Amino acid sequence: MFSMLQVYGLEKLTSVEIEHAKELKTVKGALNASVKKWEKIVSLLEQHKYPNNLSESTCPLCKKFNNSSMPCGSNCFECPVYKKTHGKYCQKSPYEKYETLTNKIEINCIYNADDDEIIEYSVTYAVYERLIKYAKAEVEFLKSLTP
Repeated sequence: MFSMLQVYGLEKLTSVEIEHAKELKTVKGALNASVKKWEKIVSLLEQHKYPNNLSESTCPLCKKFNNSSMPCGSNCFECPVYKKTHGKYCQKSPYEKYETLTNKIEINCIYNADDDEIIEYSVTYAVYERLIKYAKAEVEFLKSLTP
């Protein structure tokens, strides 16, 4: 049986608009910003901190290619990840395995009843190692897409 690690210090990732606004103007800039985001995720996980908001609001590529200004039904089609994998919303990329595992983790979390915020996750060290592996794979995948 694996020992459990209680995670109390959740790390929120910065909104894309604040941190990467200038980089979103080009595909290369959005890719580079996405690599930085995933490198930060790897760093947090290696410190046994769990980044709890990995949604499209923190993804530079999603901000550029999956937003409400895109014609209906065309979300992701110009994104370099989609062009490589042909999977919408980063399916068929290393992110898919990462997301599947995080969804399982978030089922087993403790919420603050007052504001519905997650206050604690229980994550085994083995799960952290898998998350780190998937996050590093995402970094390398994104780097391989850089023109």
